[in-house]
Amino acid sequence: MIHEDQSRYQRQNQQLEDQTKADVVKPLKDHVAQFGRLAHQEWVNAFGSTDAKADDALKLASYKATLKGHLAAAPSSQSADIARAVEKGHALGTQQTIEQIDDPSRRVVQITTPNRTAKQISKVNDNVSSALDDAGSYIDLLGDDAEFEELTPAFASASSAVTSLDRSVTWFVNQAISYAVTKVSNGAGLGQVFIGERDACLDCNSNVGKTSDKGFDGPPVHPNCRCSVAPWSEDWTPDEGPSYPEALEREANRSVLKGWSGSDSNTARLAAADRLLEAGTKLPASVQQSARRAIKTGAFAGT
Repeated sequence: MIHEDQSRYQRQNQQLEDQTKADVVKPLKDHVAQFGRLAHQEWVNAFGSTDAKADDALKLASYKATLKGHLAAAPSSQSADIARAVEKGHALGTQQTIEQIDDPSRRVVQITTPNRTAKQISKVNDNVSSALDDAGSYIDLLGDDAEFEELTPAFASASSAVTSLDRSVTWFVNQAISYAVTKVSNGAGLGQVFIGERDACLDCNSNVGKTSDKGFDGPPVHPNCRCSVAPWSEDWTPDEGPSYPEALEREANRSVLKGWSGSDSNTARLAAADRLLEAGTKLPASVQQSARRAIKTGAFAGT
C-alpha cells in the first residue's frame, strides 16, 4: 500500500483533465471567441462602427446570417470525446488502485461506464447546442435600427456553452477516476478513504479521512470538485502512529483552522473554525491560537 503517492496520483488526474479540456473545450472556446471577433468586425464593415445603428435592412439580414452560420459550424463531438476521456479515467483509476493495493493475488474487476453516466454524457452535445441556439435566437431579435450592444445576450449564451462544457469535463473525468478506484477496491474486498483536494470546500472537508466499505456518493461532490478516494483496509492500520485516514482528517482540520477553503465565504470559514475549536482538536497550540485570532479579528492571516 503506497498512499504516500497520492500527490502523484492527483497530478495524474489533473493532467488527464487538462488534456481533455485541451482536446474538447479549447476548440469550442476558440470558436466562441472567433464569434465575438466576427460579430464586431462584420458590424463595423456593415454599419461603420459599433456605435452606429443597423440602419440597412439588407445588410442586417446578411450580418445575422453570417453570425448564425458561424454558430452552426461550432464543434459538435463533445459527447464522444468525453466518453473516450471517461474510458481513460477508468484505466487511470484502475492503475492507481492496483499500485496502492500492491497485491497480485487480489482480483481486478473490469470497469465499464454505467448506463446513467453514459446517458448524462450523451446530453453534453445537447447542452452545448441549446446554448448556441439561444445565442442564435438573440441574433434573430435584432431589428430595424438595432444597436451592437443588443448582442450582449448572444455573447453571454455562447460563452455559457463553453463554461458548461468545461465543468462537464471536470465532473466526468474526476468521476470516472473515483468510480474506477471504488469498483476495483470493492472487487478486491477493500473499502475506500475520502481524500480532499488542497483547498477543499468545507462540505468536502467534513468527509476527508472518512472510510466506507461500499463507496461514497462522490467525489466529485459538486461542480469543479477534485477530491478523490483511495483504497483502504483496517488491516493497514499501523501498530504505532496515526493511520492514513487519521492523518488525512488531521490535515483537513488544519485546513479548517487555517481558513484554506477555496470556495466558502469568510463567514462560513470562521464559523467552521469556531465549531472545530469548540469541539476540541489535538492540532498544535500555535495553529489553534492562529484560528482564535482569526475569529476575533474576523479574518484569517493572509486574506
